[in-house]
Amino acid sequence: MRKEKQFLLDEIKEKLGESSAFVLMSYQGIDPNLASDFRTSVVDSGGLFCVVKKRIFMKAAEEAGIAVDKETLKGH
Repeated sequence: MRKEKQFLLDEIKEKLGESSAFVLMSYQGIDPNLASDFRTSVVDSGGLFCVVKKRIFMKAAEEAGIAVDKETLKGH
């Protein structure tokens, strides 16, 4: 794995480990204004909003010991 991808994987794994909860969502077809409002409300409530590739997220979740059913995650 390239150094950049490993760094990203480690960063996401760390954030998952520090989190008490997280939300997964597909952003395809969402109105840009609605997406911006959602992002703002997450940040205003003290959360962190990140967009990551599904493959990287799944690998980070696996390494962090978090079970995610990839059959329920359709799309990107």
